[in-house]
Amino acid sequence: MTIDKIILAHNDAFISSEKKDLNFGFTDDAIWLRFSVINTNPTITQWMMMISYYFLWEIDLYIIQGDQIIDHKKSGYIRTS
Repeated sequence: MTIDKIILAHNDAFISSEKKDLNFGFTDDAIWLRFSVINTNPTITQWMMMISYYFLWEIDLYIIQGDQIIDHKKSGYIRTS
């Protein structure tokens, strides 16, 4: 699946979770997560996302507004120097 298909996916393509910590076990599959971030303090414009498992090979974070990608961050074990 591509980010373009994810953007076009309907809400029913995702399963809601109430868990604080998600665990998908060991897999070679891509895992797509979608969530909203609401900034209740307009004076704070920077934020940090913490992923506690270090050995994730690749992490791509897409920031989307509407149906447009406004930022794309890359991280992960194979991308660190």
